[in-house]
Formats: sequence, C-alpha cells, structure tokens
Amino acid sequence: EESGSLAGNSGADIMKREYQSVLSSGFEGFGDRSMYLSDFGVRTERDGTMTLDYNKFMRTFNDNPASFDALLQDGLSADVDGFTFISKPELGTSQNFEFKRDAVTGEATLDGSTLSQVETDNGKVTFQVTDGPLLGTRFSVENGVNSATIQYGRSFSSTMQTSLRGMLSGAGVLTRQETSLEETIANQQETLSKLDDTSAMLQKRYQARFGAMELVVSQLNSTGEYLSNLVAQWNKST
Repeated sequence: EESGSLAGNSGADIMKREYQSVLSSGFEGFGDRSMYLSDFGVRTERDGTMTLDYNKFMRTFNDNPASFDALLQDGLSADVDGFTFISKPELGTSQNFEFKRDAVTGEATLDGSTLSQVETDNGKVTFQVTDGPLLGTRFSVENGVNSATIQYGRSFSSTMQTSLRGMLSGAGVLTRQETSLEETIANQQETLSKLDDTSAMLQKRYQARFGAMELVVSQLNSTGEYLSNLVAQWNKST
C-alpha cells in the first residue's frame, strides 16, 4: 500500500503502541481474574482491525451483566458479601486492600490503618477511610463480617481516557511532536532566509560581472570593426 503522511513518524508509532497496549491489557480489580476485551467478544485481527463477535457479547451480557463494569466504570468490590460502598475514589491503578475488624472491640483497619466509625444502623457499621489511597471513602459492613479483600478496579474506559490525556497533555507525545515540527520549520525558514540573502548577493555580483563583460565585449567589437576597416583601406591603397 502507498505510505501515508505519518509513515515512519515516531509520535504516531508511540501512540499506536499505546493503543495496542490498552486494547490488549487486562482490567484488574473486577473479580478473581483479569478481564479482557475478548471476554466481551471484541478482538483485534492480524491486520489491526477490530471485530465484534455478537454471539459472545450477548452470552456475556446474559450470563454476567455485572462484568460490563470492567468496560465502563471504576469500582470498589469485596470478595465476600456484606459490603456496601457509599463513595468511591479515583485511583490511577487497580489495587487490593485488606479489611480486618476485631470481633470483640469492633475496631477495624484497612491495610493496617485504623478506620473511623461513622454510624451504626440496622446491623451495619459505616466506616470512613482516614489515610492511604482510599482517603475519604465510606462503606458499610454487616455485623459478623470481620475480614475481606477490597478491590479497586480501573475500567477500560478510564484506562483509555488516562492514555488519551497523557498523549494530549503539555508533556504528551502530540505536544512534543508539535514542538519538534515547529522547531524544524523555524530552522528551515532561517535556512531559506539565508539562501535568499545569498541568492540576492550572487545575483548582484553576477549582474555586475556580466555588465563589465558586456562592456569589454562591446569594446572588443569596436576595436575589431576599426581593424577591419583599416585593413580594408590598406587593401585598396595597394
């Protein structure tokens, strides 16, 4: 195929690799295994195009509709029942946190940091995280649930948005490419300006030389004509 305008462009290659990485990577924090686009019937063909297996998409939708959270929204979940998450943070990566509660004192920790008890209602205690990545997050836990692994999952949508923001930011690949091209254009314009100056100087020099040469040729022609007339007169006199 005919090469496009960005063939071999380093910035375009970087963005292509970034997209490929996002499309092929798994989404952690949505269960006991990573989720992939292929789980929803989306796959990348060898030629780089993407296709949708409608039947597989519908099977996943009917069998496990909650799994679509991995595509569309970040979320907190626990590996045991009895948790209700009231607020959710925004973290840059998927992470796991260990919840533990003393069955006697009721004091609870998250990854070793003490949780603040906000209220108790209908057999549930609401905790607020006061330290760490989940700072400010609130969740309620039913009585009797004293340990669990809390997962924070980053969705495909959030991962792609983060990737796009990175490429479009002030330090992103597009800005770097734009800066590089502007510098190249400025350097080329400076070179063209110098060439214009050189061209004008050479034109003036050659015009002066050509004028001098025309004068010499004109003088030589006059001298030749004089000599020709002189020779003709000599020939007549002899």
